[in-house]
Amino acid sequence: MLGIVALAAVIYLMLMRHDTGFNITYTELSVGLITVGLAGMAIVLAMDAIALERSTGTLSFLLDKSVAGMS
Repeated sequence: MLGIVALAAVIYLMLMRHDTGFNITYTELSVGLITVGLAGMAIVLAMDAIALERSTGTLSFLLDKSVAGMS
C-alpha cells in the first residue's frame, strides 16, 4: 500500500514539473496522498478482520447473529 502511495506521489510530482496548466499545491497533494493512504489502510484492515474471523470459524456466527434494536 505504501508503494502505491509513493508511486502516486511520484506521478503527481512529475505532472507538476512538466505541465504548467497543472496547478496543484503541495498542501493539496499531501492531503490527497494522506486521504488515499488512510482509505487504503482502512480497506486492508477491514479485509484482515474478515479473514481472521473466517479463519477462526466465527464469521458465520457473526453474520447469523441478529442485532438488537435500540430502545
